[in-house]
Amino acid sequence: MRIEYAEKKEDYKLSLTSCMKGTPPFDFIFDYLPGDNIVRWLFGVHYIYYNKKNILILRDAAKEPELNGIWIATAQAHHKSLTADLPGVISILANNPKKKDSAWMYIRETNDHFEKTAIHLCELITRRDPGIGVVTKKSLSLG
Repeated sequence: MRIEYAEKKEDYKLSLTSCMKGTPPFDFIFDYLPGDNIVRWLFGVHYIYYNKKNILILRDAAKEPELNGIWIATAQAHHKSLTADLPGVISILANNPKKKDSAWMYIRETNDHFEKTAIHLCELITRRDPGIGVVTKKSLSLG
Protein backbone atom coordinates (compact mmCIF):
# COMPACT_ATOMS: atom_id res chain seq x y z
CA MET A 1 0.00 0.00 0.00
CA ARG A 2 1.51 3.32 -1.05
CA ILE A 3 0.33 6.72 0.14
CA GLU A 4 1.03 9.94 -1.71
CA TYR A 5 0.10 13.22 -0.12
CA ALA A 6 -2.02 15.65 -2.11
CA GLU A 7 -2.15 19.41 -1.59
CA LYS A 8 -3.51 19.11 1.94
CA LYS A 9 -2.51 16.57 4.54
CA GLU A 10 -6.14 15.39 4.76
CA ASP A 11 -6.18 14.39 1.07
CA TYR A 12 -4.44 11.32 -0.28
CA LYS A 13 -3.97 10.20 -3.85
CA LEU A 14 -4.39 6.52 -4.51
CA SER A 15 -1.64 4.73 -6.33
CA LEU A 16 -3.10 1.27 -6.22
CA THR A 17 -4.79 1.35 -2.87
CA SER A 18 -4.34 3.75 -0.05
CA CYS A 19 -5.76 4.48 3.32
CA MET A 20 -6.87 7.42 5.34
CA LYS A 21 -8.22 7.34 8.86
CA GLY A 22 -8.02 3.58 8.42
CA THR A 23 -8.56 1.55 5.31
CA PRO A 24 -11.69 2.56 3.40
CA PRO A 25 -14.47 -0.01 3.58
CA PHE A 26 -15.10 -2.10 0.49
CA ASP A 27 -11.53 -1.46 -0.64
CA PHE A 28 -11.77 -4.27 -3.20
CA ILE A 29 -13.23 -1.67 -5.57
CA PHE A 30 -9.81 -0.03 -5.98
CA ASP A 31 -8.76 -3.12 -7.95
CA TYR A 32 -11.43 -2.21 -10.52
CA LEU A 33 -11.37 1.60 -10.56
CA PRO A 34 -9.12 3.56 -12.89
CA GLY A 35 -5.99 5.09 -11.35
CA ASP A 36 -5.47 8.64 -10.12
CA ASN A 37 -8.29 8.58 -7.61
CA ILE A 38 -8.22 10.89 -4.64
CA VAL A 39 -9.74 9.67 -1.40
CA ARG A 40 -10.76 12.09 1.31
CA TRP A 41 -12.11 11.14 4.71
CA LEU A 42 -14.83 13.49 5.94
CA PHE A 43 -17.75 13.11 8.34
CA GLY A 44 -16.93 9.45 8.93
CA VAL A 45 -17.04 8.39 5.27
CA HIS A 46 -14.51 8.14 2.45
CA TYR A 47 -15.18 10.34 -0.59
CA ILE A 48 -13.65 9.22 -3.88
CA TYR A 49 -12.85 11.75 -6.58
CA TYR A 50 -11.85 10.92 -10.14
CA ASN A 51 -11.53 12.94 -13.33
CA LYS A 52 -12.38 16.18 -11.47
CA LYS A 53 -15.65 14.68 -10.18
CA ASN A 54 -16.94 13.40 -6.88
CA ILE A 55 -17.87 9.85 -7.91
CA LEU A 56 -18.43 7.72 -4.80
CA ILE A 57 -18.73 7.63 -1.05
CA LEU A 58 -17.78 4.51 0.88
CA ARG A 59 -19.83 4.28 4.08
CA ASP A 60 -19.63 1.77 6.91
CA ALA A 61 -20.93 3.41 10.08
CA ALA A 62 -22.70 2.24 13.24
CA LYS A 63 -25.28 5.04 13.00
CA GLU A 64 -28.03 4.22 10.48
CA PRO A 65 -26.42 0.98 9.24
CA GLU A 66 -29.14 0.63 6.60
CA LEU A 67 -27.28 3.41 4.73
CA ASN A 68 -23.97 1.52 4.66
CA GLY A 69 -22.61 0.67 1.26
CA ILE A 70 -21.28 2.41 -1.82
CA TRP A 71 -22.94 5.73 -2.57
CA ILE A 72 -22.99 6.94 -6.17
CA ALA A 73 -22.79 10.64 -6.99
CA THR A 74 -25.30 11.28 -9.76
CA ALA A 75 -28.30 13.41 -10.74
CA GLN A 76 -32.00 12.56 -10.66
CA ALA A 77 -32.00 12.44 -14.47
CA HIS A 78 -29.71 9.38 -14.38
CA HIS A 79 -31.60 7.30 -11.79
CA LYS A 80 -33.57 5.28 -14.33
CA SER A 81 -30.54 4.30 -16.43
CA LEU A 82 -28.41 3.48 -13.36
CA THR A 83 -31.19 1.34 -11.92
CA ALA A 84 -31.34 -0.57 -15.23
CA ASP A 85 -27.54 -1.01 -15.37
CA LEU A 86 -27.06 -1.78 -11.68
CA PRO A 87 -29.81 -4.00 -10.27
CA GLY A 88 -30.47 -3.33 -6.60
CA VAL A 89 -29.21 0.26 -6.71
CA ILE A 90 -31.64 2.62 -4.98
CA SER A 91 -32.00 6.29 -4.10
CA ILE A 92 -30.46 7.18 -0.74
CA LEU A 93 -33.72 8.50 0.67
CA ALA A 94 -36.14 6.35 -1.32
CA ASN A 95 -37.50 4.67 1.80
CA ASN A 96 -37.93 7.82 3.88
CA PRO A 97 -41.06 9.75 2.83
CA LYS A 98 -40.33 12.50 5.39
CA LYS A 99 -37.22 13.66 3.53
CA LYS A 100 -36.77 15.15 0.08
CA ASP A 101 -35.45 12.57 -2.37
CA SER A 102 -31.73 12.73 -2.99
CA ALA A 103 -29.74 12.68 -6.21
CA TRP A 104 -27.41 10.15 -4.54
CA MET A 105 -27.99 6.45 -5.15
CA TYR A 106 -26.33 3.52 -3.43
CA ILE A 107 -25.62 -0.17 -3.32
CA ARG A 108 -26.55 -1.44 0.12
CA GLU A 109 -23.87 -3.43 1.87
CA THR A 110 -26.54 -6.08 2.53
CA ASN A 111 -27.41 -6.43 -1.18
CA ASP A 112 -27.14 -10.10 -2.20
CA HIS A 113 -25.06 -9.11 -5.23
CA PHE A 114 -23.11 -6.29 -3.55
CA GLU A 115 -19.63 -7.17 -4.84
CA LYS A 116 -20.77 -8.05 -8.37
CA THR A 117 -22.79 -4.82 -8.62
CA ALA A 118 -19.89 -2.77 -7.21
CA ILE A 119 -17.50 -4.23 -9.78
CA HIS A 120 -19.93 -3.41 -12.59
CA LEU A 121 -20.22 0.13 -11.19
CA CYS A 122 -16.43 0.43 -11.39
CA GLU A 123 -16.56 -0.70 -15.01
CA LEU A 124 -19.06 2.08 -15.76
CA ILE A 125 -16.77 4.59 -14.06
CA THR A 126 -13.80 3.33 -16.09
CA ARG A 127 -15.84 3.88 -19.28
CA ARG A 128 -16.67 7.39 -17.95
CA ASP A 129 -20.41 6.80 -17.84
CA PRO A 130 -21.98 10.30 -17.92
CA GLY A 131 -24.49 9.33 -15.23
CA ILE A 132 -21.81 8.83 -12.59
CA GLY A 133 -20.02 11.70 -10.94
CA VAL A 134 -20.78 15.25 -10.00
CA VAL A 135 -18.49 18.23 -10.49
CA THR A 136 -18.16 20.24 -7.28
CA LYS A 137 -15.93 23.08 -6.13
CA LYS A 138 -14.05 20.53 -4.02
CA SER A 139 -13.59 18.07 -6.87
CA LEU A 140 -12.24 20.81 -9.13
CA SER A 141 -9.80 21.95 -6.45
CA LEU A 142 -8.37 18.43 -6.02
CA GLY A 143 -7.76 17.59 -9.65
